[in-house]
Amino acid sequence: MNAREIFYSKDLENMRRMIKDRKVLIGVIGLGSIGAVVASAFLFKGFKVVGIDKRRDDIVRMIKKKSKDLHQEDVVRKILMQSFGKKFFVEEPKPEVISDLDVYIVIVPVEWRNEHVDTSVLEEVSEIIGRNMRRGSLFILESSVPPGTTRRISRDFLERFSGMIAGEDFGVAYSPERVSLGRAFEDLVYRYPKIVSGINDLSLEAVENLYNTVVEKGVLRASSLETAEFTKLIEGVYRDVNIALANSLAEIASLIGVDFWEARELANTQPYSHIHMPGTGVGGVCLPNYPWFLISLAEVFDKKCWCRDIIKIARDINSSQPKRVVEKIIEGLNMLEIKDYKNVKICILGLSYRGDIYDIRGSPSIEIARSLREKGFEKIFIHEPYLSKDNLDLGDKIVATKDLEECIRGSNVILISTDHSVYKDLDIKKIKELAEEKKMLIYDGRNMIKTLEVVDRETEILYGGVGKSWRKL
Repeated sequence: MNAREIFYSKDLENMRRMIKDRKVLIGVIGLGSIGAVVASAFLFKGFKVVGIDKRRDDIVRMIKKKSKDLHQEDVVRKILMQSFGKKFFVEEPKPEVISDLDVYIVIVPVEWRNEHVDTSVLEEVSEIIGRNMRRGSLFILESSVPPGTTRRISRDFLERFSGMIAGEDFGVAYSPERVSLGRAFEDLVYRYPKIVSGINDLSLEAVENLYNTVVEKGVLRASSLETAEFTKLIEGVYRDVNIALANSLAEIASLIGVDFWEARELANTQPYSHIHMPGTGVGGVCLPNYPWFLISLAEVFDKKCWCRDIIKIARDINSSQPKRVVEKIIEGLNMLEIKDYKNVKICILGLSYRGDIYDIRGSPSIEIARSLREKGFEKIFIHEPYLSKDNLDLGDKIVATKDLEECIRGSNVILISTDHSVYKDLDIKKIKELAEEKKMLIYDGRNMIKTLEVVDRETEILYGGVGKSWRKL
């Protein structure tokens, strides 16, 4: 172990000086989409950073080849590549690497799996750090977790395997990531304040001072680890419930012949109305997990608590949305009297779960495609402008392509599933010219097509969408 100054100690002036002089060695454990952003933010502010990940060789290869696969945000890639070998180093989780760090920022998956919260990766990481951490270091968890996880798992593992006492010999803090992929660096450094919490006052002081040097909007202190953990989850659950409300209202609107999107825009001019956008489903690894974290925790204290009902209903609504979209497509095909599903080509626009990023984790488009296969459709293509290669085999005869014209050409069904900006240029005429089909169904799941013109009398086009009634053009 290198003989260096002790960072975490009661000497607050020394701790602040080390931060100011950038003499704190930051370790970011987990260089995934968010971990890479955190690493780049500390590098941007002048810190030396060690990224620790089991995929070390792959990450180094991408850095050296200047691959866009390293990260979807240009600013993050640029910082990591320019800093590599100077102030940024990538290592595997080896004892000699772990023991040399002053700060451990942990961003690893904590997931809802098989109806349980899976903390196995966090436990593994906490044990490795506990066995090798130096006295006077600071542990910060950023993963989204059920309240109590930092204290019950990370703190306990660190103490058990280090033989030291949290709060006295080392600091423990929780500071949730609050960013959106595609603009995460901007969110972290410039847009939002950082929520911080600590196991004791000294831990809180340490994490507050550290993040104040990185986050332009400053930090907000939470009174406890559990409050900060809970805050992160309710931010996500609020969005999930609001989207479920939007999906429900959109369905009512389509039933009664009202354009939901127009009504939503008008309603949201009232300052207390913040109705979110409906869509083809909620993807990613965040929103589908957070509700279950809280539901399962509530059940620990009261298995019959009414408090979980609205959260669970919302989650059920959103998770069922892809299958509702498939039902709508079949309904539209029946209206067009198209029965031979095997020969119907379907073009799904957008593979990513959210517009203008490439992240297919929990993608509603994949679930829609697989549900269509179960219904007997065999020609299913998905267009994704952010694919790193021309075609991607998703299995089960589902192919993703970068070629928009290839996807649309010869298609009887066009489903807009993701709100990529590139689809804003589409209109009915352009789709019809590319498809060259006499009967077509266009289902707009994201309100991307703004103008509905009649193309010609020889082509039968049925247009509908989330929050939109069927209309023959």
